[in-house]
Amino acid sequence: MTASDGARWLAEAHHDPGAVWRDWGNRSVALLPAGILWDAVALPHAHVVPLIDTPALNGVPVLLDVPCDRAYVFIAPGATWDALPETTRLGSGYWLVMSQPDGPRQANTGRWLVPPRGMVPRLADPAALRAALLTLRTAP
Repeated sequence: MTASDGARWLAEAHHDPGAVWRDWGNRSVALLPAGILWDAVALPHAHVVPLIDTPALNGVPVLLDVPCDRAYVFIAPGATWDALPETTRLGSGYWLVMSQPDGPRQANTGRWLVPPRGMVPRLADPAALRAALLTLRTAP
């Protein structure tokens, strides 16, 4: 199986990309650091699903932690995040468990709802994500 550019991009965030590939091959998941190529906004899974096909998230990498009912929306490292209730920004010092995008096995922890595409994937605009979440909260 040929690795996707999105998988290569993620592996490059680690100080030892080879370790990421070994972990994906041996364990189906790898631990990757935020704050280098991406930060993430953690929020309840149910808040992300209705936004997947909206302009705020269309094509943006979204990672799921099914057992914890959390989703992680990728934003640019260091981007300003004006927090909302039930959201947490994960940047430098945080690590996430991830399955290999487009890999043969997707674990419940670190499963891709929307995998990264390309060597420079589209990342969410924090202001657009916040606005979409606020709209979702006020919808009947």
